[in-house]
Amino acid sequence: MIGIVVPTRGDRSIFLSRCLQMIENQTMKADIVHLVSEEPKSKEKDITYRYKKGFKHLFNQGCEVVLLWEDDDFYANNYIEVMIKNWIAEGKPDVFGLGETVYYHLQRKVHMTMKHQFRSSAFSTMVTKSVLDIDFPADNYSFLDLEIWKQLNGKTFLPVNPICMGIKHGVGTCGGRGHLEDFPYTEEDPDSEFLKGIVGPMYNSYKNLVHQLK
Repeated sequence: MIGIVVPTRGDRSIFLSRCLQMIENQTMKADIVHLVSEEPKSKEKDITYRYKKGFKHLFNQGCEVVLLWEDDDFYANNYIEVMIKNWIAEGKPDVFGLGETVYYHLQRKVHMTMKHQFRSSAFSTMVTKSVLDIDFPADNYSFLDLEIWKQLNGKTFLPVNPICMGIKHGVGTCGGRGHLEDFPYTEEDPDSEFLKGIVGPMYNSYKNLVHQLK
């Protein structure tokens, strides 16, 4: 069984409906989609708490593998299919994901690609039940993905074409780094050609979203 955990605090409702639509559009369907969506207990980041709670629920339901899925990021329709096929080909490691991350800031029309061969970003990571045995950091720790990759045996791969992208926009609480200030964007996209090339038919949806964010 394939599970998806979506940590969401209710502060990015403008993105959540498209998140669920991207999950619905997948060429390979997840068996269980679990939103960890209860009201936050404070203004502190709680991404570790939400992922940990989601892992426990999904693996208790019998999932073999769980994909971490961010509510505001972009996922191609074949994301799950490509991830699962490559995970199986690599021998089903305890943690698996993409060896580079593409980030795009919608309002500024800038992007960057971060290469990291020995780990993946949280939103492009999948884990087996072994994750329940790690030494979890505090609930308000922002970088659970680093701890997962440090404590479990994992592998990364690079797909032929991009299958997901981190979307930056300034709405809601970020789990890890900020939407803009911490990212050294290196490429400009004034005509949105890069964005179109990644999101394809969803481009008009993202174009309209920019106006809603202003």
